[in-house]
Amino acid sequence: MVAVFVVATFITFILIDGALQWSKARKQKLLQAQVREAGTGVQLALAPETVAAPTGLFLDPGHTWLSLDASGRSKIGADAFAPVVMGRIDSVELPEAGKTVTRGERLFAVSQAGRKAYFTAPVDGVVTAVNSSVAREPALLKADPYQRGWVCVLNPTNLARDLKMLMVGEETKDWIRREIERFREFFSHRAVHNLALGHVMQDGGEITGGVLEMLDDQSWKLFSQEFLRDASCADR
Repeated sequence: MVAVFVVATFITFILIDGALQWSKARKQKLLQAQVREAGTGVQLALAPETVAAPTGLFLDPGHTWLSLDASGRSKIGADAFAPVVMGRIDSVELPEAGKTVTRGERLFAVSQAGRKAYFTAPVDGVVTAVNSSVAREPALLKADPYQRGWVCVLNPTNLARDLKMLMVGEETKDWIRREIERFREFFSHRAVHNLALGHVMQDGGEITGGVLEMLDDQSWKLFSQEFLRDASCADR
């Protein structure tokens, strides 16, 4: 009787282990398919014409844009590239009016699932106004980045110097093409890395936002460093 019980227990363990292995293999196949689909999505969503900045806007290598009015005031926002690859944006953290910032310093932030990405100031200046609409509707940053999705206004203090370090016109188009190619390489590498770590989505899950949503926190941090030029997160 004891022998029968031992054999039955052994068989049960084998069946459980087999079921677990099958489930793991199925999840791995799902993620591989999602990575392939995401790669295709990157090519479509990140076509240069879909994320190009309107004529007349200045772009910073940290993926912020700047527009000037007749008085020299600078309206600032995130370019279309960054929100597209990030996907869902849960909240936008605005700077405080009256804050003095220097070029390359953190200016505003976006959050997704508890993690943040910081956008840096493209010029030196003092914050004179903020767009409370993007705080109430974070999706504006992605849906209408160059109009209703602006973030703040700066009164620049070193505009002549800082404009020399920004891009405008045709050079922005060439730059965004290079950024798209660079991101494709980044995503491909990080997707493989996540797969190697066994990072999987739930069975049947679909990628409903930007491809960064499916990667880990380390990938988010590296994206902030390499594409948003946030040097501060390198020390964390």
